[in-house]
Amino acid sequence: MAYGRSLSILVCIAAAWLGGSLFAQHQGDALRRGIMLLEASRPGEAERIFESIAPDHSGYVEARTLLGYALLQRSALDDARRSFAQALAKDDGHAPARLGLGITLLRSGHAAEASGQFEKILWHAAVGREARANLVRSLLLLGREEEALQMAGDLAAQYPSVSGYRTLLASIYQMRGLNDEALQEFQTAAQLDPAKLDPVFSLIGQYRLRGDWPEVMRWSRRALEIDPNHPLAFQELSRAARHAGDTELAADAQREADRTYRAERLYVRAATAEKQGEASQAEELLRKCLEENPRLAKAWTSLGNLLLRENRLNEAHECAIAAIEAGPSSATAHRLRVDVLLAMGRAEEARRAAQRGIERGIRDADLHRGVAAALAAAGNYPAAARAALQALEELPGNPDLLAYLAHLQNLSGEPDKAEASYAGALQLEPAHSDALLGQALRLLHKGDAASAAGLFRRAIETDARLEPAWIGLVDALSRAGDRAGAESAGQECLDVNPRNASCLERLATLHLDADQFAKAAAEYSELLRYGHSSRSILAGLGFARLKLGDYGQSAHFFQRSLKEYGGDTWTYSNLGFIARTLGRHEEALEHYRKARQLSPESPDTAYDLAYTLYLAGDHRAAASAFDQALKLKPHWGLAHLHMALVRWNLREYGQALAHARAAQDLGIEAAAPVVRTLSSYLSLDPPRMIEIRRPKSPEK
Repeated sequence: MAYGRSLSILVCIAAAWLGGSLFAQHQGDALRRGIMLLEASRPGEAERIFESIAPDHSGYVEARTLLGYALLQRSALDDARRSFAQALAKDDGHAPARLGLGITLLRSGHAAEASGQFEKILWHAAVGREARANLVRSLLLLGREEEALQMAGDLAAQYPSVSGYRTLLASIYQMRGLNDEALQEFQTAAQLDPAKLDPVFSLIGQYRLRGDWPEVMRWSRRALEIDPNHPLAFQELSRAARHAGDTELAADAQREADRTYRAERLYVRAATAEKQGEASQAEELLRKCLEENPRLAKAWTSLGNLLLRENRLNEAHECAIAAIEAGPSSATAHRLRVDVLLAMGRAEEARRAAQRGIERGIRDADLHRGVAAALAAAGNYPAAARAALQALEELPGNPDLLAYLAHLQNLSGEPDKAEASYAGALQLEPAHSDALLGQALRLLHKGDAASAAGLFRRAIETDARLEPAWIGLVDALSRAGDRAGAESAGQECLDVNPRNASCLERLATLHLDADQFAKAAAEYSELLRYGHSSRSILAGLGFARLKLGDYGQSAHFFQRSLKEYGGDTWTYSNLGFIARTLGRHEEALEHYRKARQLSPESPDTAYDLAYTLYLAGDHRAAASAFDQALKLKPHWGLAHLHMALVRWNLREYGQALAHARAAQDLGIEAAAPVVRTLSSYLSLDPPRMIEIRRPKSPEK
């Protein structure tokens, strides 16, 4: 059997048993979801759903059967055979599984075994039609041509409206040289199923053999009506026109054949390049593809999505418009335009674009989600949640919509409803990455880092390129105190997603927190080389260089942060520390005063300013700043000690002694000699300076 028909078979099979009572409703929904994913060309996700249903569940047989068809779709014949056999081991009478096993055996070259499987289910209500057609094919492969012809003829007579039986009979006639009979049957098949290409190309072949070039031209044009980008249809049209003496048409059609063929080859190469992470090469190939064939909607969509990922929004929007013009019924083209408009901040236009796609009759969960996302982008979260609920009425049991509804309920301040929606999505699809991610983030927010880490890991197992799950896993392990695990997860993320900026920055921050400053500096520098810059990256690199004693480079990166991202307390404080360490007290005071202005309620900024004033010899101003720091943080031992030294220099011995005793009570060992000296009323030289304290770590 040509596996192009497999999805329609799956739908037929599903209709036969999903309405039954063999298993719980949520399992039926999960299987429906898997079928939807197969129809949406997402077989990997479908397979994970089918595999998630365990042998002790009542839906196991159906799940293994559908898994077998999914494996058959990508020609994993050994795995498909095993899956069908597992289903039959549980239920020997399960006809859909037996059909799948027979098809797998037939495609594997075991026609005799396959025919035995088909014979057992020839008259089954749901799968008998396909079993009978495949039995005919088995007989042909076994050399039993007369039996195959007899059976095909009987089927065509018994079921005169079934296009497939007509095509099968015509093929056997053609094999036996009965071309008139073959032509008649192919014509009937094409009339019964006008959207199907197989009988059309068979008719083209028949008329070509007869030298009937006008008919070849007519059927070639019919093929192009079905698929306007088919190189072989243009090739046949060119050949027929040349034989009919229409040289101009022949030349035009040949150019189209060459052009569409080159475009298809370029598209395949672009898809391979993109899969390998070569975005620039993929873009170049897609642009060449579209130069060859600007009508290829899938190429416009692929290019638009690539540009969207690179935030080249105007170009991506032009691609989306071109994709819709080339393929007005393409769900992916409409979806691209919605995504681009949302990224551009044009929420109302995005909502209208999604609505237009839905009104065209496109049943696509992402378009419905686009309506809700547009409302959410406008800040109307309750309306967005209502739109998602309405979408679920249109597409019930869709876990994508349920997971997005949960996200909107979170934004609307309804965490309990969100939790229930996430749970519903996971019940339908236990490996749904968005739902796993949402639940994990909720647990992390609640402080349950260990459980969150488990869910983040499950999300990654579903989609290894899901960046937020990797970042969440690193953060959860860090919060759970598993620093080694967090570092390992960060490295694993980079192994799976090379040059991923978020993973590399998380790894650098982990190394910074662990005082591994050389590693951190190298990783932050690598981010800059890749073209990634942010306040946190520059701050981390600046601090790492500071701890390595490279004050010049450290100051350079902190100054760059100020220039690119504006002033902030921590950057000014570190610049002040560098200047103070190098003895440039006036420069340090300038930075510390700016830090103080930005954070007037911070005891740290008051202390830094006070200590630098003390070093600069401005004891009166230092006393005022230390006083502010101690008002904000009364039990700060080091501040009390330095205040004692300042008061001593101001010859305010009583206050100096009080602050020295406070420092001693707070555990500052260096306060003891100050207390003894002040208590004995001895006249000493001005006290020595206390070593500059270590700066704090970067804020997370």
